[in-house]
Amino acid sequence: MLKKVAVITFLLTIVVFNTSVFAADGLSGNKITDIKVEGNQKVSEQEILMEVETQVGDKIDNDKLKKDLRSIYDLGYFLDIKINFRNYKDGVQLIFKVMENPVLEKVVIEGNKEVTTKKLKKLLGVKSGEILNVNTLKNGIKEINNYYQNQGFPLGRVVDRRIKNGNQLYLEVNEGKINKIKIKGNKETKEYVIRRELSLQEGQVLNMNKLQRDIRDLYRLGFFKGIKPQFKRVENNPQAVNVILEVTEKKTGSLQFGISHSPDAGMMGTINVSKDNLFGTGQKVNVKLESGEERDYYELGYSNPWMSKYFDVKTSFKFNLYNKTEEDLNNDEIREKGGNVTIGRQLTYNTNSYFTVDISKIKDEDESDWRDNRTLRLSTIRDTTTAPISPRYGSKQSLTLEKAGWIGGDDDYSKYNLELKKYFPSLEKNSWALRLKVAGSNGDLPDDKRYYLGGTNGIRGYGSSYYDEDAQSYDPTQAGFIGNSMLLGSVEYRIPIVEAVRGVVFGDVGRTYQGNSLDLDIGDFNYSYGVGLRFKTPVGELGLDYGYAPDAKRNSKDDFSLVLGSKF
Repeated sequence: MLKKVAVITFLLTIVVFNTSVFAADGLSGNKITDIKVEGNQKVSEQEILMEVETQVGDKIDNDKLKKDLRSIYDLGYFLDIKINFRNYKDGVQLIFKVMENPVLEKVVIEGNKEVTTKKLKKLLGVKSGEILNVNTLKNGIKEINNYYQNQGFPLGRVVDRRIKNGNQLYLEVNEGKINKIKIKGNKETKEYVIRRELSLQEGQVLNMNKLQRDIRDLYRLGFFKGIKPQFKRVENNPQAVNVILEVTEKKTGSLQFGISHSPDAGMMGTINVSKDNLFGTGQKVNVKLESGEERDYYELGYSNPWMSKYFDVKTSFKFNLYNKTEEDLNNDEIREKGGNVTIGRQLTYNTNSYFTVDISKIKDEDESDWRDNRTLRLSTIRDTTTAPISPRYGSKQSLTLEKAGWIGGDDDYSKYNLELKKYFPSLEKNSWALRLKVAGSNGDLPDDKRYYLGGTNGIRGYGSSYYDEDAQSYDPTQAGFIGNSMLLGSVEYRIPIVEAVRGVVFGDVGRTYQGNSLDLDIGDFNYSYGVGLRFKTPVGELGLDYGYAPDAKRNSKDDFSLVLGSKF
């Protein structure tokens, strides 16, 4: 509206100006002997005349005066500008008669919800108590529109501006909205499984940042290999869109076979039968079998990631039954059988908490009776990563507290650990990955529950002889590979080679302690560095690492490990 008024004003001014110049023909001469401004109250005469090229002593020049008129108008302070002449000292006096814009009594912004009024007024730059400057207003509206775009609101903009009661500026903002959300392409997955992951809802303001986050969450389900958002304008409503999410599903049932080798478990074969999207409801069932030289493991599991039908917020349920046989630190065979139940609950968007009850029976081959182990475990995980495997952005922090003995059983101990992971990009496609893990315990910690830094989850490059108590003249507890507390750090530089293969350069450092006092003497740490490859296979990511431990105390200073899955 103001823009229209300004254009009309300028056209009328030109008409008035031409009439005034024509009238000047009846004056005593056409030499300008004085220039002045009339009608200004807030804008100084000096500021106005600085825009005028015509000088005292010049003859009247219509083209030059038109340019002066335009320059004064471009200051943005005036509703109307006229030119008058009168006889003055053997010539004519040139008078710019101006009508100023109103001094604003108040500035009102309406229609905004996602961005505060305070922020919008700051971007606008027009303040109450000051004369309205249409240039400032125009630039401020542009700043507001750009800000909405940059904050992820593509439909947000100023749709109207008007003056009320002569001195009150009103701006109307329309942030846009989602008319309908439509799901296409899902043949197996139930539509409600997709919709419950969406934070954006119909009728809300379209926020592209939230939409990208929702798409990321849908990818994290593991049910889709492609998700393509589309937008269609709503007829007769330019500030509303229909959002169409077209998904491409992938196979969620799998029969996996794998062979791996690690220093702690030796050669091992794995069979994993799973269905990740049971009946299209997002639930999962799996049967896992592992058998190797030093370990046998069997597991039956079920999980439901969203029990909202029974709870008011996102709540998950999971249980596992397992039976495993493996060698302990003394090379004695240990058998453990039992199960656990886990309830998970979303605390904030990126943070979840999990409560687990684990009940098992454990038997050492040197003992005739089974030992009852009953533990309660509380975990909190904050995850801002962008992908479930090999993320390039974000971080992950987890804190776990475990207590045995509170609900009976033969064991009485506490365990706790803090793990921090950070990912950030390097160059165009490479990335860094960092991990720090601190863990401790209290009470009588059984050998099979102690921390150790061997194998794929510890310091690569050290073979099994470094944490095997049966090794002659070598005590892994004193060497920092087995203990009641631990400190571990790892860094990886990840380099994509081809689509399904990436290279890794890594370094590991850490040690265990018999108590909870962490001695940070660098000379006592075990460390290694090396290279590895990661392969995407039908059974998951396969990793091959070669680690070299230059400070190793035994003859073996390097080791290969072949594992299924990512280290961190």
